[in-house]
Amino acid sequence: MKRRIFDRQFKIEAVRLACSADMTVTQTARTLNISATTLYRWIAEWEQDKDNAFPGRGSPVTNAAFEISKLHKKVAYLEQENALLKKYQAFLKRNPR
Repeated sequence: MKRRIFDRQFKIEAVRLACSADMTVTQTARTLNISATTLYRWIAEWEQDKDNAFPGRGSPVTNAAFEISKLHKKVAYLEQENALLKKYQAFLKRNPR
């Protein structure tokens, strides 16, 4: 079974719904079709640091670590793009129009 990925907005809304007086955390989890343990973890993360809660996929990381991760991905993409352009340039030199 594939792991489901929830975006930041979904997690925030789930936490707000769970913290409201209308339903318990377990009832909220059932309604949203997620495990109560997951929802409790989201609540704990939200209460610990609201501004930096749920920065990306997976475990909580700081904004700096998340930004570094994004930059590493961008560098890898740009390196692949440069390699492709170099190959294309070499191809054009060998096969002029």
